[in-house]
Amino acid sequence: MGAPFRHEIMNPLYDALTSWNNVDNIFQTKGIEKRKNEFLDKLREFTHRFSDKSGEEGGGFISIGMKDYEDRVDMIKYRDTLNRLGTEAYEKYNEFYNFAHRKLPV
Repeated sequence: MGAPFRHEIMNPLYDALTSWNNVDNIFQTKGIEKRKNEFLDKLREFTHRFSDKSGEEGGGFISIGMKDYEDRVDMIKYRDTLNRLGTEAYEKYNEFYNFAHRKLPV
């Protein structure tokens, strides 16, 4: 999370938060719905924390404003928090997907 990246990379995350969290996308199976909501909650936590210090770098790139050579403890902690939250969101997505895949007919 320390290096600048293209803003479009975040679009699927924001799309999931917008489109999966509405009345048209509620699963009737409580276990699937529970895991979907756990994923969305973790994704929301990640995106909110990311927006705390992220900004436009120009040319369609965004970053948290951290340079490779920086040793600012607060920025290193922030970067590590984002990496942890991103990993947790990814793990919650996998739990949701794998559970739903086992429960729903193909």
